[in-house]
Order: sequence, then C-alpha cells, then structure tokens
Amino acid sequence: YGALILIGVGWNFMFTAGTTLLEHAYDEHEKAYVQGLNDLVVFGLAALATLASGFMLETVGWDMMNNLVIVVLILLIAVILWFVRVRDTKPKDRSDAII
Repeated sequence: YGALILIGVGWNFMFTAGTTLLEHAYDEHEKAYVQGLNDLVVFGLAALATLASGFMLETVGWDMMNNLVIVVLILLIAVILWFVRVRDTKPKDRSDAII
C-alpha cells in the first residue's frame, strides 16, 4: 500500500506543478480558459483510458495485457535511449541555435 500512496502523492505534486506552470505561460485574461481546457483534456483522457482498459481486459485478458505492456515498455526504453544518444552526439557549441 505504501507504493500506491507514494504514486498518488507524486501524481498530485506533478499535476499541481504542471497546472501552475501552465498558468504562468499565459496572460491573465487567458488563464481561466487554458486551465479549464487543460482539465477537460486531462480528465477526459482519464475517463477514456478507464473505459478502454476495461474493454481491453474483457477482450484480450490479463496475460495479453501484461504482454502488451512489456512491448510498450521496450519501445519506450528504445526511444529514451535514442534521445540520449542523439543528445550526446550533438555539438556542444550552440552559438548557431535559434532562440
């Protein structure tokens, strides 16, 4: 149960920090609209994921869902390693970078 509590607390901090950063990125008159749109997208996708996970569990079963998660994790690890490799091979002099 401790891990679930830590995941919940971490998610809460990240969500609060992300919402705060989002508000700082817009003008005063846009803040309410942007925050509302952000909440709609976040909670709409959470509801969609909840419905989809129930459908997937019913159609493919628990074992196949675990296998699919392993495939997704392998793909994500490959993408992360690719980004690290690309970042490390870029020249350190960024004087020609567009700001």
